Amino acid sequence: MADATLRVHQTQPLKDIYTPEACSHYAISNSIILTYDHRGGAPPRGRDRLRVFRTIVQTNYYSEGVGNKEQIHVLGFDASDEFHEYVIVWENDAIEWRVDGKVVRREGFPKKPMFLYASVWDASCIADRKYRGTHQPYVCMYKDIHVPVGTAVVY
Repeated sequence: MADATLRVHQTQPLKDIYTPEACSHYAISNSIILTYDHRGGAPPRGRDRLRVFRTIVQTNYYSEGVGNKEQIHVLGFDASDEFHEYVIVWENDAIEWRVDGKVVRREGFPKKPMFLYASVWDASCIADRKYRGTHQPYVCMYKDIHVPVGTAVVY
């Protein structure tokens, strides 16, 4: 369980970092990826991904090493204008991707042990490794992660 004394910090949109104008070396690098992995005691075999660009969100699903289930969803707004809520709901029989409360995708999911992993992608592997970001260190903050009762949580 999370420490009850943990302080909540207010953050502001960093449009100077996450817009193509600021990332002129490679405009597509302004993405955030949330990855949901399945291991079951073995090497990584599957994951669900939510990738956010300025006007679209990309979801992807892998199971037992098989992917190619990517879908692009048009948001209908510029995601860099303000903060938005990106949610991945993991249920017993399905996984659901939501943006600001609206379901953008729902897929059936295998019933095997899994864990949640999320990070900020630094884009260093794109454009022939010519990434020239100047805003290090990168900081990623997660808020309101809910784990169902009876689920093991390991820190």
